[in-house]
Amino acid sequence: MYMKTDEFGLQKIKRWIKGYLIAAVILFVFGIIYEIFSHDVYSAFMWGAFLIPFVMGAVLLAFVKNRCSSHPEISILPGDMLLQLWGCSVASFTAGSVIKGVLDIYGTTNSLTAVYAVLGALLSAACVSIYIAGMNAAKLRAR
Repeated sequence: MYMKTDEFGLQKIKRWIKGYLIAAVILFVFGIIYEIFSHDVYSAFMWGAFLIPFVMGAVLLAFVKNRCSSHPEISILPGDMLLQLWGCSVASFTAGSVIKGVLDIYGTTNSLTAVYAVLGALLSAACVSIYIAGMNAAKLRAR
């Protein structure tokens, strides 16, 4: 679930950050193209979809990476399972935003789009609680 704060772990986090940045750019371009062909109908959910992988993915992982590299003795990096769980959370929020944007532009609503937000929140809460528990365990071992 966790990785050591070594060069291998930091390189793995950098690859995840790069993936989130690529996803954000693709979603930004997709949003622009979709809005061009939407006949002057716009949706904040479509425009803001790129912010989800950018903020929840790239910015947050960069913060974790910098914090862990500055305090390697008490810090741990999230491992593959936690990174994939977090990726599922980001994907759930992003898919929900894109689908809500498409429905807004089309001019309809659907109450099932709330499922994406609930699922994303549950996955985020699970991931954050597991990571915090691991950080506390690492601090106890360091004493």
